[in-house]
Amino acid sequence: MSWFQKGADAAAAFQKDEHEAQQKFEAGKRAWRFWVKEGEEARITFVDGGLTKDGFLDVISFKEHRLYRNGSWNNFYVCTMEPEGTCPICEEGDAPSRVAALTVIDHRKIVGKKKKEDGSPVIYQNVPKLFIAKQDTIKLLTSMAQKRGGLQGCTFDVMRVGNRAPSVGSQFDFIDKQPATVLRGQYTTMVEGKKVTLFKPLNYEEEIKYYSAVELRKLGFGTSIVAKGSAVEEEEESIPFDPDADLPD
Repeated sequence: MSWFQKGADAAAAFQKDEHEAQQKFEAGKRAWRFWVKEGEEARITFVDGGLTKDGFLDVISFKEHRLYRNGSWNNFYVCTMEPEGTCPICEEGDAPSRVAALTVIDHRKIVGKKKKEDGSPVIYQNVPKLFIAKQDTIKLLTSMAQKRGGLQGCTFDVMRVGNRAPSVGSQFDFIDKQPATVLRGQYTTMVEGKKVTLFKPLNYEEEIKYYSAVELRKLGFGTSIVAKGSAVEEEEESIPFDPDADLPD
């Protein structure tokens, strides 16, 4: 195998690098995902999560691949099999997981990488985040929602018990529930000189990037062998998220 590419292979390599750079840029603009370390506790408030007429949790659902790349599990790709009938990542042997998306306000104080003019770090608190959960967690949340008329406005202390527990937490202790009208005025920020509320569901179609099967192939998927889905499922939760990956640059 040569260490260089030429001709069409060189052009394809440049195209792949360009796609990956664009992907990284777009990921930096999107909302962070909520997660807790093993043994850590976090307080969150659900922004959405109503109940359907049939008593199910009202969420968006899709299948997602989570891949270990460049030393991190923080690589998520929507599976294209259901909407397009083909998926390059599935072709490589990785099995996707069915997940659902909600929005939460993360009340933790998080020290960012950026510095203020005085040299002190920027502190982030009450940040809207994506809450991406698998089936067992959604079942648990549905049960809690049915008891409280939905999750919107519900505040919980969340803890992750065990390194194989879901990254969004495995224990949820109810604190209280407040009307959305109150919380919309309580959690706000300034945007271009105007006060806007943070207490609103994220735009999932914007925050969860969808790459078509064609785009995934341009990124290099469908041409190599990756870990089988069963192996990934067994190991992914035992490898913690990179803490710095959840902070802004």
